[in-house]
Amino acid sequence: MIINSIFGLILIAAVAGAQPAPKTVEGIVIEELSESSIMGNKKTSYRRSYYTKTDAVIIDSNVPYKLLFKLQEKKIYLINELFRDYMVMTFDDFKRLSKNTMDTLNNQEYRVEKTGKKRTINKFTCREFVILVPKLDLQTVVWVSEKMDVKLEPVFLFAEQTRFINIVDKILVIMKNQNGYILESETHSKHSKEKISIHQKVYRVERETFLDGMFAKPVGYEEKPFNKK
Repeated sequence: MIINSIFGLILIAAVAGAQPAPKTVEGIVIEELSESSIMGNKKTSYRRSYYTKTDAVIIDSNVPYKLLFKLQEKKIYLINELFRDYMVMTFDDFKRLSKNTMDTLNNQEYRVEKTGKKRTINKFTCREFVILVPKLDLQTVVWVSEKMDVKLEPVFLFAEQTRFINIVDKILVIMKNQNGYILESETHSKHSKEKISIHQKVYRVERETFLDGMFAKPVGYEEKPFNKK
């Protein structure tokens, strides 16, 4: 019996050793906290995590769906892990549904001022910029990091292709030139009689190794039709 047990363990180990190791990819993880208030009401907050690799981005937050952006396919998978189903929309669908908020803002007359102020956020040196949109009575203060030790090209590509991240073009150019990211921002607006206040802070930007399978199309999930209306 002992010999049989030893033989069984050897056989299990041999079979396990013959299995190919899961494929891994290098990427970036970004975690942020956002707080917003409208008309002075109680603040609402949410956490959001970005997991990025060269051609895909996952966004996970405290909403029903996890979002998988496939940059080469130009598709977004809205994955509901609770009900094990998903919907698919194109980047064009998303831009149309979001009414191209960033394109609208970029078409407004706005200016970006470099204040010369510096501060350290999460061990990164950041410079302060102020975005002013007079017609919307909008002011956003952003702190952009300098020369981060992670390659942010996938994040920049994601921002350009989807407009999911609220970054005006001039700030995106600054970010790309110095390989930086907005680590903190504060937005205030009194437009349309609505006093809006939004504060966002990134508390983690790091290189990380992921299982490549986490960026794959959901397997064993039911595809639901996406309503394009």
